[in-house]
Amino acid sequence: MAIDTKFIGKTYPTHTYEVGKEKIKEYAKAIKNPDPHYLDDDFAKKSNTARLSRPASRCIRFTTRCP
Repeated sequence: MAIDTKFIGKTYPTHTYEVGKEKIKEYAKAIKNPDPHYLDDDFAKKSNTARLSRPASRCIRFTTRCP
């Protein structure tokens, strides 16, 4: 399969996707990461961020737009 080079350098506008704490907890459980920074509200409040953090693998989301 040949690569179609007409798409090289094409950019799209960025999009912000807000993730709620329930989705953070759901994702942490799905990847079997028991870190309390992701699951425990009280623990997270005492941390540097003062809220639940998301696992690093959840920080980026790629999407594709079809023309």
